[in-house]
Amino acid sequence: MTEKKKELTLLEIELVKTSKQVQEYKLACEANIVSILYKNSELYYTYDKLNLKSFHNNIWRVYWNIGYDIIIKEGKKSLDDITIGLYLEKHPKLKQKYDEYGGYDTIDKSKEYVNIENIDGYINELNKWNAVL
Repeated sequence: MTEKKKELTLLEIELVKTSKQVQEYKLACEANIVSILYKNSELYYTYDKLNLKSFHNNIWRVYWNIGYDIIIKEGKKSLDDITIGLYLEKHPKLKQKYDEYGGYDTIDKSKEYVNIENIDGYINELNKWNAVL
């Protein structure tokens, strides 16, 4: 017995397209927020309302999660290459994604372009797009 695929209505098609567009808009602010958190890891405590569900792009979900676990759960003070490497030794699946996404180079390069003083604007933008979704 074969199961028929349900065709999407025009409204459902538009909702999917709109959701994808919003997630594209969110990509930059997600990257900026995570980069700032890595640049100044104490901000994980300041912006403690952020959680994994705040992020939709898997790259920034992975980086945010690694930073959160190291700073909040393990009580470390900084997010350097060595500290992250030691953490990832205990989390092979996360390490696989981290390596796939460019490892420390990705976050190190992105930190160069962000200004910590802009984090509130990025958080507001993230919250706006999450509300739209």
